[in-house]
Amino acid sequence: MPAVVGAQTALYYNWSGFPLEIYEAPSVKAKVLEKIPVGQTVKIIPGTNGPAYTIYLSYYGDTTSLKREGTAEINNAGSFYPLKTTWVKVTGKQAAGYTLLGFLSRMPHKRLHKDQEADNYVEIPVAAALKTFFGKPVFYRKQELKKETKEEIHFVEQYRFAGGVTYNALRQYVEKDGPGGEEHRIFLPDASLHEAVLFLLEITNAAAYRPEGKKNANKIKSRYDFFSWWYQPNPIDEKGNTVKDKNRVDFEYYAEGGSSSASFIKKNGGVEIVYSYGGC
Repeated sequence: MPAVVGAQTALYYNWSGFPLEIYEAPSVKAKVLEKIPVGQTVKIIPGTNGPAYTIYLSYYGDTTSLKREGTAEINNAGSFYPLKTTWVKVTGKQAAGYTLLGFLSRMPHKRLHKDQEADNYVEIPVAAALKTFFGKPVFYRKQELKKETKEEIHFVEQYRFAGGVTYNALRQYVEKDGPGGEEHRIFLPDASLHEAVLFLLEITNAAAYRPEGKKNANKIKSRYDFFSWWYQPNPIDEKGNTVKDKNRVDFEYYAEGGSSSASFIKKNGGVEIVYSYGGC
């Protein structure tokens, strides 16, 4: 998935989660010429990149809420990450016009079967979803890890798919249905940041839920509006040290009894998605 449009017309898929609007000019105020269904393709006309555009990644598109408990801010509420993208000129089925590159992916869009969709964030059949997109893994290994008790669940699974896609899942719980957590790492070779974000939102079925009353800073409706974490501009590692890495973007959400986080790390010509959650 090359990150830059090449010399030839490039084929991209609509991953926005909604009908993709093709505008007469690179502006949300311009006339809409056509709407491309989810998963269908458009062709980017090379050399036609238009003005820059910002998509805001925050808790359900909200950049205004400030929630405080005493003097400590919860979740960095109101913090958002400015995901930079551009307008590009495309040809659809009926017209040529402009749309946002941030809504497009070079990865073919595939609808997940019902039993592979995430009903909520604690039940994510990631391996099954990845098999839908990338086929049967070429490598799989499960390794049991050290346990403090007989009832404890503690193991790691490793998958490798054709094309260099890898997936590692770490699970640790005190007992079945007990407190604990999971960490999921997916490496997408040649992916851009926005493609990785869209992929995570797709496999976690993010559009299944949106709280009422949230103000959305994004002007065009998309799957980004269901992003469920606050941006963490100054993330801290396990030792309490501030993490400074220009190739890493971190998000987190705290709730009573648990938390969830998502990080996107640019590495080896692609992006690694680190998604975790846990609680009591």
